[in-house]
Amino acid sequence: MRPLTDAVVALVILAAPPAVLTLWMLLLNRRDRRRAAISATAGACCRELGLRSMIAVDVSAAVWTRRARVTLDMRLCDASDVWRVVESFHRDVVVVIGAWNPKASLAGSTPTRVAR
Repeated sequence: MRPLTDAVVALVILAAPPAVLTLWMLLLNRRDRRRAAISATAGACCRELGLRSMIAVDVSAAVWTRRARVTLDMRLCDASDVWRVVESFHRDVVVVIGAWNPKASLAGSTPTRVAR
């Protein structure tokens, strides 16, 4: 082989693992910033409605896609509070309302998609 070819191959071999790790860390950082922003938005929405201590917010987001899911635990709220929260969300947000029963199986629960 030529010395230039050997140098390029060595450079690729040495640079590939740190580049992959850097890319992975950048993706994880982007996901964490997105989760924090969504949590802050949901928290501000609940705070404006005066439901700050009654709602638990859980955000899960994917690394590769921009899709995120926000789960609001509203067991301490009345039905009117639930609908106030649903109405305060942006129109592009898909809202799925379901009741969670720890004793019931997941196959038996059927969440309802709310058309707005």
